[in-house]
Amino acid sequence: MLRDPRPAEEKRFLVVGYVVVAIVVAIVAGLIRQDSVRARHDLDGRFHTRAELSASFARQFIDDLAVREQRQAERLLAGAVVDQATFDQVVDSFDFDAAVLLDARGRLLLAHPAAPALEGQDMTVEYEHLRLAIGGQVGVSRMVPSAVDRIPIAAVATPFQTPSGQRVMSGAFSPERTPLGAYFSSVVPVSGGNAFLVDDHAELLTEGGGDTEVDAVLRATTEPISHLDTDAGQLTAASEVVEGAPWRVVLVAPSGPLYAPVDGGGWFAWLLWGALAVLGIAIVQLTVHLNRARARSAQHALTDELTGLPNRRAMLAVLAHSGRHARRGSGAAALLIDIDHFKRVNDVHGHPAGDEALRIVAAVLRRSVREGDVAGRWGGEEFLVVLQPTASAGPEDVAERIREAIAAAPMPFGGEAARCTVSIGAAWVVDGDVDEALRAADLALYRAKGAGRDCVEMAPAPA
Repeated sequence: MLRDPRPAEEKRFLVVGYVVVAIVVAIVAGLIRQDSVRARHDLDGRFHTRAELSASFARQFIDDLAVREQRQAERLLAGAVVDQATFDQVVDSFDFDAAVLLDARGRLLLAHPAAPALEGQDMTVEYEHLRLAIGGQVGVSRMVPSAVDRIPIAAVATPFQTPSGQRVMSGAFSPERTPLGAYFSSVVPVSGGNAFLVDDHAELLTEGGGDTEVDAVLRATTEPISHLDTDAGQLTAASEVVEGAPWRVVLVAPSGPLYAPVDGGGWFAWLLWGALAVLGIAIVQLTVHLNRARARSAQHALTDELTGLPNRRAMLAVLAHSGRHARRGSGAAALLIDIDHFKRVNDVHGHPAGDEALRIVAAVLRRSVREGDVAGRWGGEEFLVVLQPTASAGPEDVAERIREAIAAAPMPFGGEAARCTVSIGAAWVVDGDVDEALRAADLALYRAKGAGRDCVEMAPAPA
């Protein structure tokens, strides 16, 4: 009896079908696994990029602080003698917790808080970042004890030049009270994650305040991306060194939530991208703030603090610019203005009254100068106005209008009738020679005072 071949064929068909299905399933599973591995690798790369951005932000913070330290030091701490009050004022403007000022050999000139007993000591023996600064580099410290109170701080030390030689200013701070603290509090948006800024001895500078403890990861994290098994579960850590500083950024996240977008939690991808967008906005806002601070610092360096007018440094730049234009034939003039009997105002009514008189004169000058003219404080009770001549009014006319306006301005002392008068010397800027113009205006001012004050004298035009 012949067997029916169909059951055997059906069996072979079923076997082949099962094998094909298994192969297809295996291929699909392999593709899914490969895609998951690739996606995990991509996520590792993005997580490390976040660490790189954080390290770049820390470097930008250091650079900006060093620039502002150098500018303030060159402006206020470059004199042959610097008093404690001036140094404290500079330190307070940065909101530093501590600071030191060193000479070219690393010896302490001044400290904040004040420490007369330490003055003259070589501070580079204890602090490596100060040794770097004495060598001409910007020095960044680890987490170290401050020189006076021995509180844990980090510091940025900046060398600057003075007529007496190089000096170093080092400002110290608690990193969590700076923009670094605000930044690291939001850099890892993954639930249970954390962000650490540590030094190369694994001492903590600041952290984001997350759930992960720093000791659980720091000593085990040496590679750009590390996968760690801890008591808290599996963690993924990204590490990046801050360029030119003994600092390191370590970002930590629980591996489950981190890889949820590629392990079945597709919604997490949107959350991660949204977090990256929030991080980018935060970086832009912080950068604008530092630039504005830098711009404000630069503007402050060119502005007289009492009157708000351009200071002597700014007016020298204005004169140089006017001198260049004068060489091309447009001409310019300078007015030197001195408040009459100003010492008497201070002696009789007090320095606050003198300061208010200077502010009132400055306000009158702002209202009295023409468009294109620039008024500034030259020093003490002297002001300088740089005029761009027009066909309608010459230097004498403008000076007379200013003199009358100041004489009519009420002053906050001596009753309602109190007034201040000014003497004014005017001179043309000839052939771009601003130094000669200033000399001639000064001589004219001297003649105005000799003529009884409260008048205008014009320097004779060169033959």
